[in-house]
Parts: sequence; structure tokens; C-alpha cells
Amino acid sequence: CGSSSSIGYGVLTGECDGWRVRDSRFDASSGRGRHAVYFSAGSTDCQAVDCDANGFYSAGFTAYTTAAQPQSSDMQFINCRAINCCTGGLTDDAAIGFYGKIARPVARGCFVKGSGYNGIAAHAFLSTMTDAVIEDCQAWESARVGCAILGVTRYDILGGIYHESSQSSAGTHSN
Repeated sequence: CGSSSSIGYGVLTGECDGWRVRDSRFDASSGRGRHAVYFSAGSTDCQAVDCDANGFYSAGFTAYTTAAQPQSSDMQFINCRAINCCTGGLTDDAAIGFYGKIARPVARGCFVKGSGYNGIAAHAFLSTMTDAVIEDCQAWESARVGCAILGVTRYDILGGIYHESSQSSAGTHSN
């Protein structure tokens, strides 16, 4: 999956209800592939469970709805692993991320290593995100922040390990 213009997706949904992506592996060619799994605008009750993403330019697992699009809800990434994703280092990217107008997003039991920007993120942008849960996740060696929460109303970070995330280089500015 992927293309030279980095527009490739493994799975892309929009306005879907009850989608399940399970026990799947997504490998991107070096510097290619935007997202392994991308749940978009107006999707409800979608899950990626026990999935692996390796080497994606933008992110491994993403749920994103802009303020102008129908709200998404109950997006879940469970026991997903994202290795060496966000290789483009794009601002606000995360190996596993929830963005925009989403109610009740959940990342549970996920593992991130070598993210080129943030490990895990919940970012409302100029929209409304509520009741986010990040539970028992790990982020190792992220270039910027292990777990970034911005503009979210009501969130819980439960358990988890966030190791040696650095805003400049390994060994400095641990978060």
C-alpha cells in the first residue's frame, strides 16, 4: 500500500457504521503510504483491533473529522501497533491519533515506537472532541511527545508507559 505521492491508504472509511478491521498488517514502502487505517467524517462505532502498521508517512491509525463534517463517535484503536510511522514529521501528526469533531474516541493497549512526531494524540483542532480515553498504551522514542492531548473536553489517560519522547534528539527533554 502507498504511492510515490504518499496518498496511499490501507483502509479508508467515511460515514460508516460498525466497521471492524481485525488482525491485519499494513506495511508501507519507505517514505510512502499516508495511513494504515483512517476512519473519517461521520463514522460511528468503528474499530481497528490487533492491527500492525509499519513505516507510514503520515500515521498508522487515524480518526479525523473536521468541524464542517458530520460528527464521528466511538472510534476505537485496540491493541494496535504502529512502528516507524509519521516519517514525514508533519505538524500534529501522531502514529495513533484522533482529530477534530469526535465523541468518545478510545486507544486501548496500543504500542508505538519510533514515531517521527507524536506517539499518540487526541487533538480537537477548532472543533469539539469529548470523552477521550487513552488506556494502557505505550509510546517509545517519539520525536516530539509520547502522548499529546489538545483542546479535548473530558479525557482520561489510564496506565501506560511513555518513554524517551524528545522534542529535539534522543536523551534530551524527556516527556
